[in-house]
Amino acid sequence: MKTIRLLLMMCVIAIPFDLYCIDTFTEHRNEKVEIEFQAKNNTGTSILDSLKAMKLSDFSFYKKDSSTYVISFESKFDSICLNNVLKYNEMHFQETYSNDLLDMSLYGSLFQHGLKQIKSGSAFIGNFAIADTASINKAYRKTSVKRKLPVDMFFHWYNIDQNDSVALYLLKGNGMIENLSTQNITHLSAQQVIRHLPTEYSKDWMPTKWGETLGYSITMHFDSLGTKALYDLTKRNVSQYIAFSINGKIVFIGIVNQVIDGGQLEISLKKPILREFYQKLLFKKNPNVIIKDLRYK
Repeated sequence: MKTIRLLLMMCVIAIPFDLYCIDTFTEHRNEKVEIEFQAKNNTGTSILDSLKAMKLSDFSFYKKDSSTYVISFESKFDSICLNNVLKYNEMHFQETYSNDLLDMSLYGSLFQHGLKQIKSGSAFIGNFAIADTASINKAYRKTSVKRKLPVDMFFHWYNIDQNDSVALYLLKGNGMIENLSTQNITHLSAQQVIRHLPTEYSKDWMPTKWGETLGYSITMHFDSLGTKALYDLTKRNVSQYIAFSINGKIVFIGIVNQVIDGGQLEISLKKPILREFYQKLLFKKNPNVIIKDLRYK
């Protein structure tokens, strides 16, 4: 089975997610997910009513304190549940620009503060000190700089549990793939997984020892139109970054290393990104909600 891996190449953090075809080296633990969230302004009752309307499988809840609630449910979104969840949300894959398309003289004015890495040929510009982002944003807004850039390009700062730095990417403002969205998803789930990966190799690079890694993943199945669109997207963007957004907000970014043609993919990610995924997916209509923790049981 062909595999596509999306690796976020930041200097100072671990890889936050992979995107690939579902394979035999992963054991899914389809246990219930338990999400603890805080609801400000005493809106807990209306939020619970909204969640009940989604028809989440085996849904239950309890009130932990005056503003904190804990909900649990089977994290599989099929049929009626999937329609109820997705009718309030839009998911898209979004393309990026390569920085080799840019006038390299721009770097003198844009990235003179805090630049640690420039990777030619990709949409990843580098990691910057958070304190320097204001200077870069100010330089980017200058007319003399913007007229040298593609008209639909925008900068996106991407931070995953970093206290002192943030990564900069170049996204296409009009690069959203409209024919690969929620209408094409036939199955969606988010689960805890055990991934079996080789840890030692022989001289001819055959695995000789395997280890287990506990993590999280999102699984998506697409219809025939979505399968074709996913194939076209990955074929067109091999070795380039793409982003995944929910309701216009970028959730994660990574590199396409291989074409995917099976119509079934699994996004392996870290807990903070999964928490952000649930935040966007379940609480779009409730901006006063903050997910404090999630766990599988």
